[in-house]
Amino acid sequence: MKTLVILGNRMNDDASPSQLMLKRMAIALDAIDRYNPDNIVVCGGIANPTANIAEAHWMKQYLTENGVTLPIICEDKSLTTKQNAQFCSEILSNWDVDTIYLCTSPEHMNRLYLNPKRLFRHYTRKQHIRIVAVSKVKENR
Repeated sequence: MKTLVILGNRMNDDASPSQLMLKRMAIALDAIDRYNPDNIVVCGGIANPTANIAEAHWMKQYLTENGVTLPIICEDKSLTTKQNAQFCSEILSNWDVDTIYLCTSPEHMNRLYLNPKRLFRHYTRKQHIRIVAVSKVKENR
């Protein structure tokens, strides 16, 4: 089973998405077309209490409004990249996942400290899941 995991970004105070969140969603829509996952996990809790919306819930709504019909599961408790990996791996442990397409923005994926791919590799190591970094839209799209 192939799963697309999309990492959120802090919502603006008015509960609108940040520009970085919109960039990640464009990458996600491209990844859905490119990799044809079986399902999606959107990650992110209420990192901005003023906005009072979980990033995962906003992303699920965005994907649905943009025609995505795949099953979408919300991991809506995490507030950090480390928690994204930890809580998402708990969800994935109940499925027969062999590949994760880990979707976020390039600047997030390329961090040395708290690198998302490295964190997901750590938390899923016992599950023997292949992790593919997805952090940009295909050029000819």
